[in-house]
Amino acid sequence: MSDRGELILNPGASSAFIMVEPQLGDNIGTAARAMLNFGLSDLRIVNPRDGWPNPKAYQFASGADPVLDEAKVVWTVEEAMADLTLVYAATARPRYLEVRGVTPAEMAEEARAEIAKGGKVGVLFGREKTGLENEDVAKAHAIVTIPVNPGFPSINVAQSMAIIAYELRSAQTEARALREGDPPASLDIFEGMIQHLFAELEEGGYFFPPEKTPIMRRTSAPLCCARGQPIRNALLYAASSRRWRWAAARAGARNSARSRTGRRALSAKCLPRT
Repeated sequence: MSDRGELILNPGASSAFIMVEPQLGDNIGTAARAMLNFGLSDLRIVNPRDGWPNPKAYQFASGADPVLDEAKVVWTVEEAMADLTLVYAATARPRYLEVRGVTPAEMAEEARAEIAKGGKVGVLFGREKTGLENEDVAKAHAIVTIPVNPGFPSINVAQSMAIIAYELRSAQTEARALREGDPPASLDIFEGMIQHLFAELEEGGYFFPPEKTPIMRRTSAPLCCARGQPIRNALLYAASSRRWRWAAARAGARNSARSRTGRRALSAKCLPRT
């Protein structure tokens, strides 16, 4: 049997699993165990309740200590996602967020293509009691939902991670021989582009009424995060933002055309397409 150390991929080459504000060290440990079962090692922990390192995590990792040793602990979801180019949120689909949903198998197909282009894939996993917040889900490119028995949908974090880790491990292995093309832009680059764009649209009067601006920004952000966009596209969108502001004003976002239909028409006209 191979030495355990040989089963761990370089975290830089591994898909990333992001645990958002986990409460129990037990769950962090079992998650690390599930990752190592399938050769994944890039674990990122956002603001763990009981701090870090956590002795309970090591106790429940059953020997997956190297994953915990290399775990990256950050304060925000944005920090955890910054270098990723394709992110999935592991959750049930919220009704009012314009984020598409995929199965684990569909996610693997997309991840395979992304990794082959030189991109890096990550998956968000939510809190034990409340799951992911809508703001977290809106930052992802897609929602991945495990098709469990609707009559008994109970599944814990480690089980979810094991299923998704299996699919991503297969995608990584198959993608190694397919690397080609320009690398896609990471999310920190796209986040800067989105904030610049929103500033221009706000100046053009697109967000109306003002009190609904936070909700509109949250629901519009996924439209901008087209998967696999190369870096040159992100720079092009940022350079074109003044034209978007002009389009917002021309469409009547500042004056008469304030309807939801008008905003959707403007989004379809101005926002990048996949």
